Amino acid sequence: MSSIGIYGGTFDPIHVGHVLTARHVKEKLGLSGICFVPAFAPPLREHKKMSDWKQRLAMLRLALKEEEGMWLSDCEESMTAPTYTVQVIEHFRHLNNGWLTHLIIGSDLLSELHQWHRIGDLLDNCQLVVMRRPGAEVGHALTGIEAKLGHERKRQIEAGLIDVPQLAISSSVVRLRASEGLPIRHLVPDTVRTYITSSNLYG
Repeated sequence: MSSIGIYGGTFDPIHVGHVLTARHVKEKLGLSGICFVPAFAPPLREHKKMSDWKQRLAMLRLALKEEEGMWLSDCEESMTAPTYTVQVIEHFRHLNNGWLTHLIIGSDLLSELHQWHRIGDLLDNCQLVVMRRPGAEVGHALTGIEAKLGHERKRQIEAGLIDVPQLAISSSVVRLRASEGLPIRHLVPDTVRTYITSSNLYG
């Protein structure tokens, strides 16, 4: 049976850390492919300003163009705002009937997982893959999940932990450096760097 990974986020911008960890997860779990799903109107981050939707899509297309087994979906654009992760998972389950669906998240999101819309339905319909970087402490978050969602949910989520390489890169760092006119080479794919600098996206 084929299996795919769903990698969501704002991707503002996508950086090499996103791509490298996606490759690592794909190879480690033997996934058929990974689909990047940029957030259109995320409820838990609606107070944060994001770059234009079309600009984020353009950067994703550039970054993934040469990546085998990785592609982009703009499915959230057609969903009623705010968009929820459970809607995305249901979309892909319907689209790829019979495929195993893995939802890829960073361990930093564990502490807010209990707040996610219809979290029970979400966990029933996908395998959660939690990327844990070296030194990341997840024990406290898992204890909180157990208290709020129960022991079985904690075990389910814990089983999805996967160690990924440490890369000291974040979208916020890229935005800051770009806004200050500092080099972002090696932080983002070259095509994305050219897009950012030529459009003065974060200037």
